[in-house]
Amino acid sequence: MNKFKKIFLLIFMIIMTGCAYYNMYFNAEKSYREAEEKRKLNNQVDKNLYENSIKELSKILEFYPNSKWVDDALLMMGQCYYRQEKYDKAKRKYIEIITNYPNSDLINKAKVLLAEVEIASNNFDTAVELIESIKMDNLDIEPLDLMNLNAELSISLKDSSKALDLYLEAAEETKNPGEKIIFLEKASKLAEETKNYNKTADIYKKLIDNTDIREKKFSYTMKYSDALQKQGYIDSALTIIKNILSIEEYDKYALEGDLKMGELYYSLGDYQKSYDKLDEILRVNQKNRENGAFLSKTAFFLGEYYFNYKKDFENAIVMYDSSGFYDRGNDTYKLAVERKRTINEFQKLKKKVPVQNSKVDTLASKLSRIDNKLLQYKDSVDQNEYNKLSLKKIETFKDLKKQNKELANDKMLLAEKYMYDINQPDSAVNYLLEVSKMSDLPHISSRALYILSSMDNSLYEGYKDSILIKYPNTIASNAVRNERGIELVNVIEDSAKYYFNIASDTFLDSLYSESIEEYLKIVEKFEDSPIAPKIMNAAALIAENYLYDMEKAADIYSQIKEKYPKSTYANFASIKLSTDSSVPQKRTVEKKESEADKWYMMDRRND
Repeated sequence: MNKFKKIFLLIFMIIMTGCAYYNMYFNAEKSYREAEEKRKLNNQVDKNLYENSIKELSKILEFYPNSKWVDDALLMMGQCYYRQEKYDKAKRKYIEIITNYPNSDLINKAKVLLAEVEIASNNFDTAVELIESIKMDNLDIEPLDLMNLNAELSISLKDSSKALDLYLEAAEETKNPGEKIIFLEKASKLAEETKNYNKTADIYKKLIDNTDIREKKFSYTMKYSDALQKQGYIDSALTIIKNILSIEEYDKYALEGDLKMGELYYSLGDYQKSYDKLDEILRVNQKNRENGAFLSKTAFFLGEYYFNYKKDFENAIVMYDSSGFYDRGNDTYKLAVERKRTINEFQKLKKKVPVQNSKVDTLASKLSRIDNKLLQYKDSVDQNEYNKLSLKKIETFKDLKKQNKELANDKMLLAEKYMYDINQPDSAVNYLLEVSKMSDLPHISSRALYILSSMDNSLYEGYKDSILIKYPNTIASNAVRNERGIELVNVIEDSAKYYFNIASDTFLDSLYSESIEEYLKIVEKFEDSPIAPKIMNAAALIAENYLYDMEKAADIYSQIKEKYPKSTYANFASIKLSTDSSVPQKRTVEKKESEADKWYMMDRRND
């Protein structure tokens, strides 16, 4: 091959290489710009377009690692990952520019974008350090982007008010309708979080005025109504929903709107209109894939109507069950389950307390009969019979004391359910008065007195003074001291429930071994407590599910069976012990790799 041909071939290869490189970058930038335009115009994140861009950029980094445009490719790739909310990958690309290309004119922009990633990842201190290191001279960044970054930084510094103002200012300044909506939505979220419902309502009104997309307009209208409702402007909230539903093109949203109207009628205290609207929804709408969650919520609100207004617990449970029939995968059904649990516990307690009263009376009568017999045998020569009766008296007295404490606890629970769950304080008073007289149980008695003293009734005005005098070393007495600005005292409530609550903090701190140890010590001290098997069960579950110590779990389950054979936890323990006790293996789901991820893995910079 002559010299001329060699030179020609070399030039041709350079040209072709440049063309290939240019095509890759052109394709990557085209996908990225198209994705950004969509995001700004319609507030939609097209992850596929960002993925296409990443794929082309990954090829550039793999095949042309020494190109002068590598820093541009890294920056664009980081931005694509950021839009996809793959913050770790985005962070890696920005750090690579800052570390490996110190002379790049993109350093400051990379720092700005890295600061955004750190804020999104809740690494606020790192974000502050980065922003402080940025040279603001000739910074190639849009003013609105900088405003957005400052707003995010303000949030990280817990200055929500400043962030809210910055978002609203940015929304006013931008001429891009999509960006305006983005900033207003961020502002609305902040206003809701800070419970500034007046501003929330104003923002949603602006959002309604700035969108022509029917679905979004309806969504913003519903949230505007919510914000007005939270301010107490329920009539206005109701009018807004009625107005939008009167427009024919919003017919497809009638179910959601009618449900909101039923809720608003209920808030106004117009229970009949609320019932009629909610009942109509369930009668005219058949369950399907799209409306399940709305029908579930409707059934729940009908349950609330029966529970709170009618006090008809039977029908309330029927409606709460219906909530699950329509859809179980929503938060409303969780509330329905909780309501059912409250009703069931209340009804069980209502049945249990009279039985407990009867047991106490029976034991008291038995103790009285034993005392009478002891008087007969006191001067008798039959000392053996006297000793037997004396032992029987001690056992009966213990049983009576235990039964009395259980009765007091049950009466207290029932009173609190009447007060706080069922909203019938008048029905709670008699139980509270009975418990308040049980001076041998200071913690329970003082709590009953404290609840009575908080009721708006002149009869109970002096009860707080009584608590301080009669029960100075109780939680209730400290509550009174706190109200009156008196120095608190150390209180140790000698009950399994109290220590169980304290020990639960150890579990919440992820100190699993320590929490098991504390739970078992509580049971050792209060083995006769009604919640002892529950505490042991909690210890076994921690050993099984958090420490994967199946041997330890099995040992605790065996102890539950042995010590508390008649408890429901013993049945649960039997089931656990009858199944395979091997440590459960974590299931791994094989994730299909995207083509862009394959290129990411090929990039030697990611090693």
